[in-house]
Amino acid sequence: RQGWALNASVDCGAMCMPKQVQYVQSLIDDAVKRGATVHVGGSIELGAKGGQFYPPTVISGITHDMRIAREEVFGPVLAIVKTKSD
Repeated sequence: RQGWALNASVDCGAMCMPKQVQYVQSLIDDAVKRGATVHVGGSIELGAKGGQFYPPTVISGITHDMRIAREEVFGPVLAIVKTKSD
């Protein structure tokens, strides 16, 4: 649940920096363009929340040529990278 971070029923608050939502979206868009799969979230939700909220997102199929594998996300994104071993 997203909302005001000090509300006890909220799991995920807003992002601190105004342009961070667009930055996170650009990382997701780049990954999807290169073959990654979004399982949940993955796009800016306009409407009631608006502002600096980005939905919690799970994305898999991440490879090292994707920006999301090389840059810090600083957002509610779980990027799954497959490895050959532990």
